[in-house]
Amino acid sequence: MKYRKKALVEALLWNGKNLDDILDFCNGCARYEAMSSGGCSVVLETLESNLELRTRHAASIGDYILKGIRGEVWPVNGEIFATTDEKCEDAPQEIVEAKSEQHTTGQGMPAS
Repeated sequence: MKYRKKALVEALLWNGKNLDDILDFCNGCARYEAMSSGGCSVVLETLESNLELRTRHAASIGDYILKGIRGEVWPVNGEIFATTDEKCEDAPQEIVEAKSEQHTTGQGMPAS
């Protein structure tokens, strides 16, 4: 069987020039990392991150950073995002209210 996800996510494009926006969006779960090759990425602390195993999730320029219903963040390739996600201007009111409550009560992923 096939299923469609019901959760509404927030997303922000990492364009290489909006680091402050990305860091604010991720609520302390991201850091900027310059590479010796001259490139750069945003490294995210995701639900699957494991410091002991040195696993990490990095967003490259052109990727989207998504935030889920619990404040968790993860990167998605820009082309995949364009194929699988669409902008939702008319979010159901109960989702908007839940999001507002999360932000005012400080719920979501704790800052590291």
